[in-house]
Amino acid sequence: MRIGTEGDPVRPIDVLQRWFSAHERRNLAAASALMAPGAGVRALDQELVGFDEFMQWYADRRKAHGPLFSYEVEELLDGQGHAVALIRLTDDDHTWRQVAVLQDRARHDRPNHRLRGRINQMRSEPASLPI
Repeated sequence: MRIGTEGDPVRPIDVLQRWFSAHERRNLAAASALMAPGAGVRALDQELVGFDEFMQWYADRRKAHGPLFSYEVEELLDGQGHAVALIRLTDDDHTWRQVAVLQDRARHDRPNHRLRGRINQMRSEPASLPI
């Protein structure tokens, strides 16, 4: 599957919706296709590169926090050249929120770059929002 090729603008919100939909369906091939090789991901306190490292980070958190570790997308917000997901995470001890930001860096840095429409940078930080 190819999305967002040159001349085919794709909004970051559309990419995030496809990303979470692929994960809901447990279609890791579709999710992987949405992330550019070498994509930079800041996941809380770690800098990761690419889909495999991100998925390993998630698996490690699941292992550390038990089988009840899960996430739920509470809201997706659309912006100019970026999208934000408000995510609720739960483990066996507590629930917290984090914010994931997807920026269309190709839009700003290299408007005609072939990675447009794929995740090329994402960061996730704890959100100090009441649960």
